[in-house]
Amino acid sequence: IVLALVIASIALSAYQLQNVPNLLVGDEGEFFNTAQAIAVGEYKPSIFDFGVYSYPILSSYYQAGIMRLFGATLWSWRFSSVVIAALTVAPLYALAREMFNWRVAVTAGVILIATPYFLAYARLGYNNGQAIFPVALAVYFLYAGFKRGSALYLCAAGVAAGLGFYTYTAGRLAVLVSLFFFIYLFVTRQQSWWKL
Repeated sequence: IVLALVIASIALSAYQLQNVPNLLVGDEGEFFNTAQAIAVGEYKPSIFDFGVYSYPILSSYYQAGIMRLFGATLWSWRFSSVVIAALTVAPLYALAREMFNWRVAVTAGVILIATPYFLAYARLGYNNGQAIFPVALAVYFLYAGFKRGSALYLCAAGVAAGLGFYTYTAGRLAVLVSLFFFIYLFVTRQQSWWKL
């Protein structure tokens, strides 16, 4: 089911990706130029440097990696956003299934990939679409770790939240969202213990 949702998301988001939109939107050009320069080896900054408009350069390295696979073109650059956005379906599905059931998980996945904002940001080459994957992954690992009492899952949540720092700056919300989610889970668990 997850694979089908990811494939559907890629197919929907990548449809006529080269032509729609048929121009670079706003300041997309700087992101494209940076990723392309990294992909062809003209620019080799440290992965911890700042990139376009002081966003972390690691997001451009990710885009450059996809461009190396598919060619340093506008299509492959935008496709890098499609891929990372589509991968968000997996942790979202896992979280919804863990919290509820598979029907809710499928519904959440379908709603995600059909949302106009998701489609818009998945199709643009900005690094905005990179932020939702680490946030969803961090929340899933946090919930699973807290539910199972697993230090490994909780550490994975921290790593996923940390990855958010190296994408679009909104990815830093993974830490904040995870913190509030952890407090919620902790308080609800304490209340159930008090009732015993």
